[in-house]
Amino acid sequence: MEKFSNRNALIHWISAIIIAFMFITGLISSDFDLKHKNANILQAHIFIGIFVLLISLIRVFTILKDQRPKELETVNKFHFLFKKLVQSLIYLLLIILPTSGLIIISNSPVDLEILESRPELLFSKEILDLIEIHEILVYSFLTLIVFHIAGIFLHMIRTKENILKRMWLQD
Repeated sequence: MEKFSNRNALIHWISAIIIAFMFITGLISSDFDLKHKNANILQAHIFIGIFVLLISLIRVFTILKDQRPKELETVNKFHFLFKKLVQSLIYLLLIILPTSGLIIISNSPVDLEILESRPELLFSKEILDLIEIHEILVYSFLTLIVFHIAGIFLHMIRTKENILKRMWLQD
């Protein structure tokens, strides 16, 4: 079975772990309350988001540079197009999501001293709209990840082929 390069496999699994932490810190920081000092979680979410953006840009570069394994067989043309659409949208959102987070941060005060005295600055109408768009993108991304994982397991059930090995480190 043809595999992805070790570099792509490593970036894939590091991304998966980091994105899981990103989602957890996002859930916690969505209940942002200065009285409970969730500001550290928000800072972690921001830092991880920047890392996700950087590793995603590296990932796009390596996917374009490294040789990819042959496409897996699909049931029909619709299935193939759906698989490609899900993959493409995942890559697109891996860039757009952290970028939207940076836009939120760049348009709101991130200095915690300011927030402690004037927390309403973080929750202006414009910022709340940006946060809502960011959250919609997050849930869209999670839906795509569910489709991605379901597709992997459906393929494995249908073909009895362990395609997880394609995205694992080579010997």
